[in-house]
Amino acid sequence: TARAASGREPVVAGALAEADYGAWAGRPFAEVAAADPAGLGAWLTDPRAVPHGGESLAGMGERVAAWMESLRADAARVVAVCDAGPIRAALAHALGLTATRAAAFDVAPLSHTGLAAGNGGWRITYVNRKAAP
Repeated sequence: TARAASGREPVVAGALAEADYGAWAGRPFAEVAAADPAGLGAWLTDPRAVPHGGESLAGMGERVAAWMESLRADAARVVAVCDAGPIRAALAHALGLTATRAAAFDVAPLSHTGLAAGNGGWRITYVNRKAAP
């Protein structure tokens, strides 16, 4: 996907991996909600919660933000291909939102999100843009 989208040889950036869902990994959302409603509720409302033994939303946000800041000077030349969670984390960093507030972004499959680094922080240039057919 990265090669097709950018025409470049991809470099894997572990910082852009989806959150580690621990014991919930690979399970449908409805199944997790039925089996662990209190844990899921805590994870969705407390950015530091890790009831599944994996990674908190805040933890994912911190690693995505660190990656973004490490590339600030080269941000205009970076194309990243990743899941919705890291995209929401990037939007949260750009807007100064908590991870739980960023969960309000509906990130469409196969869409493009644009962020631009500036002296005063990050700007969001677009979200959910679809490539022309």
